[in-house]
Amino acid sequence: MTDNIFLSWALKHQQAHPSGVLIDQYIHVLASRIKIGSDVQMKKVLFVCKGNTCRSQMAKGFFNTLTSTKSADSAGMQPGDRVNPTAITVMKEVGIHIDISDYTPKKLTTAMNDTFDIIVTMGCTDRCPITPLEKTIEWDIEDPIGKPLEKYREVRDTIRNHVEHLIKEIKENTKTEGKKRKINPRFDLHF
Repeated sequence: MTDNIFLSWALKHQQAHPSGVLIDQYIHVLASRIKIGSDVQMKKVLFVCKGNTCRSQMAKGFFNTLTSTKSADSAGMQPGDRVNPTAITVMKEVGIHIDISDYTPKKLTTAMNDTFDIIVTMGCTDRCPITPLEKTIEWDIEDPIGKPLEKYREVRDTIRNHVEHLIKEIKENTKTEGKKRKINPRFDLHF
């Protein structure tokens, strides 16, 4: 996991870093060690919460950083104007320093159902009637908005655990897809 995290950072910063050549060499070594994209085709995942300002943005940040594929996005039923500042703060506290400050909330649309392989809702299934059941996973994670900083941290850590488990399940299921088993998020990925 550490190699994946550093590789994500290195790929993002290689152009701006003064020792770009060294970073390029390290990227090459890491990529060959963890075989990015060679044996696993990462699924496209959409994270959904009510306002798309906190939980779903955190999940997107974790998923895209931990997989280095940038194959996740987020949306909300009633999107806010900007990502919640406290969510931005607690994500920067994580050892891998995930910056979600440039993310923008967006509205969930029916067109997204065709774009994404898996749709993860954060406790809004009753308010997310447009997501197809066969693609939807319900995590039922408490909304920390309006609560103390410690609740944001708790929610962040819960989301990270769920995202890490989801990535593991996707990789395991993707490797066995050609051997009869197909991923069925509704039944295979329970938290």
